[in-house]
Amino acid sequence: MARTSRLGRTLGIASAVALVVVTACALVVAVVAAASGTAQRRDLSQRLLPAASAADTMASLFTEEQASLRQYVATGRAATLGPFRQAAALIPGQEARVGALGSRYSRVEGQLDTVVSARSRTTTPSHRSGDA
Repeated sequence: MARTSRLGRTLGIASAVALVVVTACALVVAVVAAASGTAQRRDLSQRLLPAASAADTMASLFTEEQASLRQYVATGRAATLGPFRQAAALIPGQEARVGALGSRYSRVEGQLDTVVSARSRTTTPSHRSGDA
């Protein structure tokens, strides 16, 4: 009888210790996950949201450029190029801002490079033979 009660007590203690160890492990996992989530939220708020805002500003500036050029083509009046020149002066700063904020994200860098090269092809005068 004494042996049975000692075995029961040992099993009870072992179960309690196992429960404490499992609970401690779960707590450690939860703390690590929370810390990781906090770091990701911080990164999101400090880098990605401002980068998205700068990209949105850049898109608005592209739209201003396009509208100004269309108006110039339609009317032939040089005065309509003022908004184009203003937007064109601001775009490089926005490109740099997006590039700096998105520098750790290869997808952001790749898309920005694509946009910058496409814009430079469309805003740089062509010197093909036959153009006068």
